[in-house]
Amino acid sequence: MSQDKAQLISLICPVHNEEEAIPIFLKRLRESIAPLESHYDFELIFINDGSTDRTMELVKAECARDEMVQLVTLSRNFGYQAAVLSGLQHAAGVAMIIIAADCEDPPELIPRLIEGWNQGHDIVYGLRGERPEPLLVQLGRKAYYQLTRRIADSDFIPYMGEFAVFSRRVRDVILANRSTFLFIRSEIAFAGFSRLAIPYTSQLRIGGKSHYNLWGMFKFAIG
Repeated sequence: MSQDKAQLISLICPVHNEEEAIPIFLKRLRESIAPLESHYDFELIFINDGSTDRTMELVKAECARDEMVQLVTLSRNFGYQAAVLSGLQHAAGVAMIIIAADCEDPPELIPRLIEGWNQGHDIVYGLRGERPEPLLVQLGRKAYYQLTRRIADSDFIPYMGEFAVFSRRVRDVILANRSTFLFIRSEIAFAGFSRLAIPYTSQLRIGGKSHYNLWGMFKFAIG
């Protein structure tokens, strides 16, 4: 892939009440992409998904300080999947990266994801190992993946998170699909194209409270 001209990569970060995590996330993210900035330009799009704490205030302050940072605010809490979709609709890059502010998916993996994309893969995704979470949640997650794999209408990759880099044409397929039951990682798999898995270990949340639990998984699964 030619690097004669700096290419824009869009970083999409949905946030809901993440005031504790945002400063640490931004520090780690900036340190991770700094070595890449001689070859790429970046835009960081925060999607404020109905936060009720100081999340929007913090992101607005970053927007004023750093032209890389952008903010899209939803009118209420629509949920993670809808927030990601909104980010994809606003992204202008030749490639997109979805990442959460809690750093369970480490920003330090971004250069490796981009390296895989630069080798010609349309989709380079993080393949999660065991997560630092309660045993009951782990068992529920495994059962959910097995059930979804059996009933899904299209391809589904267990332990693939939304933490991935993918090309604009993959984004275009996701947006064109207009699914009535949006599940971004399934949409990425459905798009097809060449893909590469990068195994990694999920980390502990750096601050705030998780918005995803066993009850949340159950409601999403039966939706």
